[in-house]
Amino acid sequence: MKQLVNSIRTITKEAEDGNTFECVMVASTIAPELWLQITSDMINLSYPFDEDPAEKLEALGLVLPSDMQPCNWEPQESATWGYVDSDPQEIAAFVLAYLLKVYGSSGSSAHLHIERQEI
Repeated sequence: MKQLVNSIRTITKEAEDGNTFECVMVASTIAPELWLQITSDMINLSYPFDEDPAEKLEALGLVLPSDMQPCNWEPQESATWGYVDSDPQEIAAFVLAYLLKVYGSSGSSAHLHIERQEI
């Protein structure tokens, strides 16, 4: 989790300095359908469900950081949440909990590749 938190902090700092073209890309090394992108103001992730994300997250027992708001979603494809001032620790905790709950061991940190990318 430390690598993810540090990467989120770095892209947030880059955005504060004017570089808003960076993201943290997370992918599973064993499950190609698992991916997510984190920018300084949003999370976009693979979403393998038909249900509305707010309802599905509640059913899964997952809680979004307090300032995250849904932006859009496509059933069986992706879901996006925006935020203004979420703590990198909270973002990382949510992301890792989501990946474990939705993808099981494929979403465990042992199987995740995390890197910064330009968008």
